[in-house]
Amino acid sequence: MANTKFWTKKRIIIAVAVLLILIAIVVVAVIYGVKSSEPETALETVTRGSLQSSISSSGTITEVGVAVDVPLYAAVNGIDDADSIGDYRDDFNWADFILNSIYNDQFGNDLPALYYSAISVNPDFVDATVKINTHDPATALFSVAPVVLNVKNLKALYQEMKDSGAFDGEEVQQSLLGFALAILLEPGGSDDTLPDDLESFFEIDSDNPIEVTTGYINDIVSTNLGGIDSSGIDYTLSNFRLKKDEWYGVQTKIFKVDFTQVYTSFTVNEYDIAKIDARLRADEKVYAALSVNALNGRKVLSEITEISKGASSGGVSYYGVIARVIFGEVVDLDAAEGELSPIAEEYLSLNPGATGKILDFTYYDSDLDAETVTGLGIDNRDILTRDEVLIGYSVAVRVQQEGIANTLIVSTKCIFYNDANEPYVLVREGSRERRVAVTVTLSTGSDAAVTPKNEGELKEGDSIVYRADDSLLSSILG
Repeated sequence: MANTKFWTKKRIIIAVAVLLILIAIVVVAVIYGVKSSEPETALETVTRGSLQSSISSSGTITEVGVAVDVPLYAAVNGIDDADSIGDYRDDFNWADFILNSIYNDQFGNDLPALYYSAISVNPDFVDATVKINTHDPATALFSVAPVVLNVKNLKALYQEMKDSGAFDGEEVQQSLLGFALAILLEPGGSDDTLPDDLESFFEIDSDNPIEVTTGYINDIVSTNLGGIDSSGIDYTLSNFRLKKDEWYGVQTKIFKVDFTQVYTSFTVNEYDIAKIDARLRADEKVYAALSVNALNGRKVLSEITEISKGASSGGVSYYGVIARVIFGEVVDLDAAEGELSPIAEEYLSLNPGATGKILDFTYYDSDLDAETVTGLGIDNRDILTRDEVLIGYSVAVRVQQEGIANTLIVSTKCIFYNDANEPYVLVREGSRERRVAVTVTLSTGSDAAVTPKNEGELKEGDSIVYRADDSLLSSILG
């Protein structure tokens, strides 16, 4: 009975051992079979275009703007602050003008003139509403010359009346100044208009003309934007009132300036802001795409113009960023041959047969061609206008941190590294694969901009290999 139990246990042990050996053989066979087989591969295509690394934030659409009726006094004296433009000199009036004129001739006192004569007027602005951009070259608006009191004629009349005895019998002998005040104040002269019967006592100082250009309006825009960079701002000039050879008082409103700027503000942490700041200090333009949440993520372009120190949280500093919103100009792809804009011609060269309209941003920056704008994440066929973007809308911000244009782009999963940690790609040519050493110039995590170490070894349209990851299996097998 004992022998039977012994043999039974022995058989069980032998059976288990055989089973374990068989399992081990099967596992080893499977592993070596998998190891010896070719790993799975997939192909990607090398493309050419623009690649940007970016950071994300969120902001709100805001607006700043000013409408100013500009008096002649402000224009000829270069006054550009909106609050000061309307504050005409309360302490300088018609009587002061007469006093200044008399004493200017006698003692060299030199206060501003009260009247000006329009010498020349740019006809392009008369009775028109003109859209201008601060990037545009300065254009002459008008030239004026001061209208001064002809003290010589006044003295001659005074002396004539004095010699004729006209002042005899007066208790106090009439002075030149008293005579001038009596002559000029009694008819009701003012700093708005000059009565016709007084014009003989005035003359145009043609030796001291003053020219006013659109550069002065640019100064108005810059001064009243609340610290926002004024380059590239659109404004309108209207109600231009001057006519050549007419005389105007200094309080005459000569034109109206309207301008608004739409912008967004958001925060960026200290780690992400460094490269943006370096590019701004190098006078480079840094753009951001704004996805308008209320408009289902439709995008509009913006340019970062300012960085300011913000608050710290958890030991990390956050910086305030202001970005100007840029609305493209609408151009027609269906225009007749010879009438296409340069941006339309470029777009059609990239998209033959396209029709309809696209947005043109080259008015703002000549480098914002169709390819560059697309690389920034903007669909220039989506005609998003200023009227559609309401103040207060929230936006998702994608800031271009670094960018490379016209570069070869590959998926990062197609990049391998040799034992010296040098990157390369495998170009599929028929049934063979050719190794091409590359330099990675920018990586976004999913895509990389590369250049081949040897020129011409990698080009747009090449098929490159992606191999399935077998690192786990390799670790098992040592």
